[in-house]
Amino acid sequence: MKTLVRCAGSSLAGVTLEFGLLSLLVSLLHVSYLAAALVAGLAGFFVSFALNRSWAFDGRSGSAVRQIFKHAVVVGGGIALGMLLMWLQVAHLGLPYQIGWL
Repeated sequence: MKTLVRCAGSSLAGVTLEFGLLSLLVSLLHVSYLAAALVAGLAGFFVSFALNRSWAFDGRSGSAVRQIFKHAVVVGGGIALGMLLMWLQVAHLGLPYQIGWL
């Protein structure tokens, strides 16, 4: 149970950072919402990986390269799918990027 709660906490930290950075990049710095989603997704990826590795799963003893590769495959697929769905919702349905990100 402890690992599950920590994993959820690290995911929440990554998602919070991702949405906050997306909003900052688009609203304040006027970066394209898709470019901002990619940058924010990568930032969230690194935060969630670091927290999961060091805190949730105590994976410091394993190969960091192998672990980051596995994490990158899963999260990279999620970022790609999320960006596609975001583009469809914003460009074709006219929804705000914040709703499209969800």
